[in-house]
Amino acid sequence: MHRKKIFLLAAVFLVVALVVPPVLVILQADNTIYKYIIPGVSPTQGSTNITITITPTERSNYNNAIILAAIIAVIFILLFAITMFYGINHTHPEH
Repeated sequence: MHRKKIFLLAAVFLVVALVVPPVLVILQADNTIYKYIIPGVSPTQGSTNITITITPTERSNYNNAIILAAIIAVIFILLFAITMFYGINHTHPEH
């Protein structure tokens, strides 16, 4: 029973490592894109060149989100690996 809890914790670490980083990057990208999507306004008819400029602050925020996502992924993958190693190699004295 003890190993099941350890493996469950390892699964939680893996899920966090796989879900949280992409969500952070997507949310940061959405924050940048949403300022260009204004309800009720459409581009001029016949206009094919729509330019979107991203300010240096927005680019910096996006880069920081990618770095934070990478750090979170590495930490939780390491926690997953350590927990799996502990769960596989852990022995009880009564066994």
